Amino acid sequence: MSLTTVPLAQSEFQPLNAISNVPGVITLGAPQKQGTNFAPRVGFAYSPGSSGDTSIRAASRWPTDVLYDT
Repeated sequence: MSLTTVPLAQSEFQPLNAISNVPGVITLGAPQKQGTNFAPRVGFAYSPGSSGDTSIRAASRWPTDVLYDT
């Protein structure tokens, strides 16, 4: 399982926006990494016969949103 952490730029500067907080509506604080997201991936490959000229492949994944630091 891969863990996407918070980009450094966001973790450093997001608390500076706390002056914009509106109690009960929006609170801007330091972002936290999400350690409970689950993203399974499954795949297999099969070669019928003994010649090895043909292969059958299949894959599946559970996509998640990735935060990119821009």
